[in-house]
Amino acid sequence: MRFIAFVSVFLLLSLIFSCKTKKASTQGELPTERLKSKSNESLLVVLNQVKAAKFNANALKYSAVADYKDDKNSVTLNLELTIKKDQYIWLNAKAFGLVNVARILLKPDSIRIIDYINKKYITASYSYLNSFIKAPLTFTEIQNLVYGNTLFDARFEETKLDTSNNYLQIFTQIGLLMQKATYNSSFKVSDVWLSEQGNAREMAIKYGSFEQVGENSLPSDILINIKGEKKVECHFTMSNFALDVNQDPSFVVPKSYKVEKFN
Repeated sequence: MRFIAFVSVFLLLSLIFSCKTKKASTQGELPTERLKSKSNESLLVVLNQVKAAKFNANALKYSAVADYKDDKNSVTLNLELTIKKDQYIWLNAKAFGLVNVARILLKPDSIRIIDYINKKYITASYSYLNSFIKAPLTFTEIQNLVYGNTLFDARFEETKLDTSNNYLQIFTQIGLLMQKATYNSSFKVSDVWLSEQGNAREMAIKYGSFEQVGENSLPSDILINIKGEKKVECHFTMSNFALDVNQDPSFVVPKSYKVEKFN
């Protein structure tokens, strides 16, 4: 069992472009030939509407069931999540609803994992993570995922719009990556598709079953599919949303655990 793939649910993103591929592809190229022409002013208006619709609560907690499977394995985990915006994402994972498997603490400058199965404490930097993947993944992108937002925020200089099919799609180039995000009439993202130029690798995220949480809405269903030589699927079903986080959750590393650091 690959620990990161099964337990570090949000670090599944590290699998997006880490698998070797044999066949080249041009899926990462921005399809400018079929995009409607937009003035700078109208593009800015749309991007501001999308930004205003983002879920950006100062704090959030919820429960989730994660069903993971790849070509050889499958596992179901019960998760508890607590998020303080721009400060930390805390995740507790249990198997069978009872057995502690892992505790994860993501901060803007570090990734920390308590592996209860192998009795390890793992720390890593985002620079280390990005040394073997092509996605410039940071705390911000993971926070966007747990908030039900587009993974990478659209940047004005590298963004194009497509409204030719009566719904809004935003294409953003991020280095070798191309992100396509589809939005509903409320400017909430419903689908995100990422591909790497020159490789047959892609990730698709589908958000569904939106629930009202405070003054905004959150998806209670997230499906992630990663395709390369390896296929990975992870389905999250969320519940018990709450905006009050009165106490920071526990993250205590047992003194007897082996420490592994990756910088």
